[in-house]
Amino acid sequence: MSAARLASCLLALALCVVEPATVVTAGPPDWARFRGPNGSGLSTATKVPTDFGPDRHLLWKRPLPQGHSSPILQGDRIYLTALRDDTLVAIAIDRSTGKVVWERGAPKVKTVGEC
Repeated sequence: MSAARLASCLLALALCVVEPATVVTAGPPDWARFRGPNGSGLSTATKVPTDFGPDRHLLWKRPLPQGHSSPILQGDRIYLTALRDDTLVAIAIDRSTGKVVWERGAPKVKTVGEC
C-alpha cells in the first residue's frame, strides 16, 4: 500500500472515531453556576415562556425545605442545597418529572469555640 493511500485510510479512520464524539444533541441549556453559564444571569434558551406563575407554564411543583442556594441545571438534573432539620442537604431532582433522585446530608463539623 502506498504512503498516500495509507495516509488517506488513517485520516478516514480518525474521522470515524472523532466525529461521533463531537456530535452534541440539543437539549435544555446547562446552568452550572450562580447567574448562569457566564455569570450574567442571561440565558441563550429560546421559546421559553415570558409569563409564568403558580398555575401557568409549569411542568411540575415540588415542596422543598428552605434554602438560599442558586440551583444548578446539569443535563437531566437540578441540584440545590437546603436546610432540613438543622442539617445542610444536597438534593438532586429529575428535571423533567420533578422527582427527588437523591438527597444527602452534609457531615456535621465542629466550629472553633464549639465543645
